[in-house]
Amino acid sequence: MQKLLLILCVNIIFCACSSTLPTFSYESDSTLKSSIEEKATPAYPQAYFAVLSDTHIYDTNLGVDGEAFKEYLNNDRKMLVQSVEILESALSDIASKKPQFVLISGDLTKDGEISSHEILQKRLYDLKAQGIQTYVVPGNHDVNNSHARSFHGATTKQVKSAQKEDFARIYADFGYNQAIKKRSRFSKLYYRASGGFMDFWA
Repeated sequence: MQKLLLILCVNIIFCACSSTLPTFSYESDSTLKSSIEEKATPAYPQAYFAVLSDTHIYDTNLGVDGEAFKEYLNNDRKMLVQSVEILESALSDIASKKPQFVLISGDLTKDGEISSHEILQKRLYDLKAQGIQTYVVPGNHDVNNSHARSFHGATTKQVKSAQKEDFARIYADFGYNQAIKKRSRFSKLYYRASGGFMDFWA
């Protein structure tokens, strides 16, 4: 037993004192090393794009005065009155940078009001006219939303919220017409689109 321990200790000391580390064939073979590195690095497409989210566009014709609107803002501090102005500023900045495309990833409107969607649609057509394609998908605020309201003094009135068919129609030129595959789950819409250099699910 003592002899076995002695041999083991000698081996440990020898290994600890050895300055030679094991080598692998690819380290000394430049061709093999290059081949391994090339396979290990996937070829991703180069893309320059912009992303917007939670724009919460609100059609101010639905009301911005009165106690009901003030009470709403007290409970939900979105900049609804300025939402279109903020959007236009953002899109102007995006246009100046000339991305290949823009993604808007949901919550486009306050609560899915048809007129709010149409305001955004018009601005996206303006961007498209400058050669920049936009792709949109709905968020939980945008489709079949019972909170879509207009404000009248101290009272509110329910207004039409976009259904999934309305959403796909309004934004037909912003993803849905370009779809190479579509699917619908509950009230949401998903599609796979191709920008010519990459495919993505939206």
